[in-house]
Amino acid sequence: MDDAWKREFARKIGRRLRAARQLRGMGDEELAARSGIPARRLKRYEAGADRIAISELEQLAAALRLPVTHFLEACKLCGSA
Repeated sequence: MDDAWKREFARKIGRRLRAARQLRGMGDEELAARSGIPARRLKRYEAGADRIAISELEQLAAALRLPVTHFLEACKLCGSA
């Protein structure tokens, strides 16, 4: 995998993370508290500035009541690839 692909993948996950949080009506502080992920790190993930570890993606998915696959496959909420 080249770096450009990794950066784009991180941005895609970040967009989906933000959209899922907003659809659930949560602020970033609430999701941070529910997931155990610091709000500052969550903001960086949502911005696509950092790549997320699968263990943290699992924590966030659980807090959002979504399967991890939601962030990795085609989005069932918005229909994006």
